[in-house]
Amino acid sequence: MKISKKVASLILPILVIPFFVGCAQTPTADWTVMMYISGNNLEENYGEVSRNLEEIAKNVKTNEKVNLVLQIGGASEWQKHDYGLVHEIGKTETYFYSNPEGKEHGQYQLIESKDYALTGNPDNLANFIRDTRRNYPAKKYGLWLWGHGTNVLGGILGDTNYQDVHGMQMMNYNSFEYALKTGGTKFEHINFDCCMLSSVEMLAHLYGYTNYVTFSENEIQH
Repeated sequence: MKISKKVASLILPILVIPFFVGCAQTPTADWTVMMYISGNNLEENYGEVSRNLEEIAKNVKTNEKVNLVLQIGGASEWQKHDYGLVHEIGKTETYFYSNPEGKEHGQYQLIESKDYALTGNPDNLANFIRDTRRNYPAKKYGLWLWGHGTNVLGGILGDTNYQDVHGMQMMNYNSFEYALKTGGTKFEHINFDCCMLSSVEMLAHLYGYTNYVTFSENEIQH
């Protein structure tokens, strides 16, 4: 069957346009680091999240090659509201951190504030991973998880806005793996700033989702 030049001129754009629409944007950053923070009683009673975020603002420099994106929740009150941090009660907040050379300290820019979502909810973690990857593409991705951790009988990332038998809502290991799978991102490195997560069980749940992992088999000081 012959196709006239006129018909071909109409078909060709239909074939070509989807190809270009489907092409992924070439990332300009070397790294995008996602920091997922569950403040819980560590912040409410001791201000440990506030102290960690202040340390970052005073000491961590950034440039166009590194994106640092944070989602903060898990506590019913916050000790400090410095460096651009809002900490509105009843909201889950996402920030972009920047501290270029020449600045006295870093700044957290609020990029999203939404109705509160429990940090122990795997869908919330998965959405954070997926949205950050889409909005801040990079050659490599890192995930930094901050909060409570227990052994396989408990879980990670306790949220004191919801009480269960542990005194807070926790994400169990199976739910955590679900979040990684649903997030759809292969990480270069996952860091647990949580207690007691160095185990064969946790490694089994991490298999295929990261090249490197850092975690502790004991309690840690935040």
